[in-house]
Amino acid sequence: EWKDKLNANQLKIMDLIAEDERTSVAKLSAAVGISTTAIENNLAKLKELGVLDREGDARTGRWKIL
Repeated sequence: EWKDKLNANQLKIMDLIAEDERTSVAKLSAAVGISTTAIENNLAKLKELGVLDREGDARTGRWKIL
């Protein structure tokens, strides 16, 4: 299962996105307690694993859990 491949921060990011698909990198950073760069790196890894995608642009888009 894909959840077995994720670290604690990635699982928390997925939970937060499940609650609010329009959440921002800044909000995720504050909630998880890691830098925005670390959030972006984790989001890139989640996209690479095929469990997360982004629809729309940075301002008005939303996250989609696959």
